[in-house]
Amino acid sequence: MSVNLEQWISDHNIDEVECIVPDINGVQRGKVLPAKKFLASVKDKSLRIPGSVFICTIDGHYPEDIDDIWDKDPDKILLADPDTICVAPGFTSPTAFVIADAYNGDGTEVDIAPRTILKKVLGLYQDKGWKPIIAPEVEFYLVSQNTDPDFPLTPPTGQSGRAETASQPYGLEAMNEYEDIIDHIYDDCELMGLDIDTMIHEMGAAQLEVNFMHGD
Repeated sequence: MSVNLEQWISDHNIDEVECIVPDINGVQRGKVLPAKKFLASVKDKSLRIPGSVFICTIDGHYPEDIDDIWDKDPDKILLADPDTICVAPGFTSPTAFVIADAYNGDGTEVDIAPRTILKKVLGLYQDKGWKPIIAPEVEFYLVSQNTDPDFPLTPPTGQSGRAETASQPYGLEAMNEYEDIIDHIYDDCELMGLDIDTMIHEMGAAQLEVNFMHGD
């Protein structure tokens, strides 16, 4: 049963909605709308985005060898997937995230949109009676604030007042150095309905890894 967007937004007192479409690199692109405007766009299918957004390179440019880029640029229709809506943590104004699918004017899905491709892949599994189960993991480095690009990134100061300088794989004391940000991650994931399985300290200095539960 799909989520009733209007009821959900009312129940969570949402003021603003970030409507997200992933590009081919997994970069989140899309539009931000006042909640009432978002709901109106869902009803009349008026939310649009240029088709070329799906061929952006990782740095926001377009591939040099594509001559017909403007053939791909007519606006595409964004239709929010109600089951993906969640509270967006960290905003002053109550905000929600929702992921959208992209459609052509004739009602067909945009064939180069990553979610369209994923649906086709899932269809191939379904044809064989299979159901893919995955458990994503996210690895990242914590770094000190750096306002000068001429200086290299460095690990942040931990609760001990010192920064890590060596590898600490699975080090629990090393993880405790960053208790505040770890608690923040747990709280935000719970708010968004993301199920964390485990969190570990990886090989690098101030390198952490979050493992999520297996699922669809």
